[in-house]
Amino acid sequence: AAYSQATGDMASRMLTSLAAAEAAGGDLRGSQSAVLRVVADSGSADGLGPADIRVDDHPDPIAELRRLDSLRRAAIVMGGAFSKAATGDVDSAVAELEEAQTVFGANFEPSAWASVLLMRSHRFEEAAVLANRAIGSHAGWAEFLSRLPDAGLLPKDDDTLDLLRSLGDV
Repeated sequence: AAYSQATGDMASRMLTSLAAAEAAGGDLRGSQSAVLRVVADSGSADGLGPADIRVDDHPDPIAELRRLDSLRRAAIVMGGAFSKAATGDVDSAVAELEEAQTVFGANFEPSAWASVLLMRSHRFEEAAVLANRAIGSHAGWAEFLSRLPDAGLLPKDDDTLDLLRSLGDV
């Protein structure tokens, strides 16, 4: 019944079903592990694709499945943001990365990548704010970002290189 009444893609409906089964009594031995595996969802047009998440030895495995599925979804949104940026829609791409950042919490990878997209668009003040947010959470982001021009992911122009040298000085 929970599955039939649930909305969303296959993964969402399955998570709703797992939670309902747990609420109805679940495993007599208690709750310890859970798996979410969606090979294909022919009824979904959201582009989220398959899901394969396993949680072992956790006090609340269904909640952990939900958390991991949220991260999976946010990572897919991040990929879509790069596609939008490639078509020139940097504002939408940055907005999607900011949305992903709310899910990623203290992991500031979406902010770091949004700063890269802004640097590529020569929007250096905005880029610096987001890059420094990431660097403030983990100093390794400064080194990571500084390597991107040599990797061909950022231009080697003076403005970009000056910004990269200044990161972390705020």
